[in-house]
Amino acid sequence: RLHQHGSPSPAAARPEFSAAQLQRYVKYARTIKPELTAESRGALVDAYAQLRAASHAPGSAMAQRVTVRQLEALLRLSEAIARVHLDDRIRTRYVKEAKRLVSTS
Repeated sequence: RLHQHGSPSPAAARPEFSAAQLQRYVKYARTIKPELTAESRGALVDAYAQLRAASHAPGSAMAQRVTVRQLEALLRLSEAIARVHLDDRIRTRYVKEAKRLVSTS
């Protein structure tokens, strides 16, 4: 944000994390291999089924049919969201967010 006189505000000039901190965070997040819990597995199956049903509905806004690739995409996105949260388990809320991302893309 710019101050009314064109100079950056003091708060905007200071990043919350240094570049080194951000690099360490990303490096550590990449080491996490989140596991799919039974509950999140069910949520993943439900999300995929809902996407498939929506794609087959008459007048559907989805341009393409939902295939197994979208199921794989849901899983990869859920894993990535878990890594961002530094979580070793894929939670149902991560699956829901992945479904939202796939649905809106």
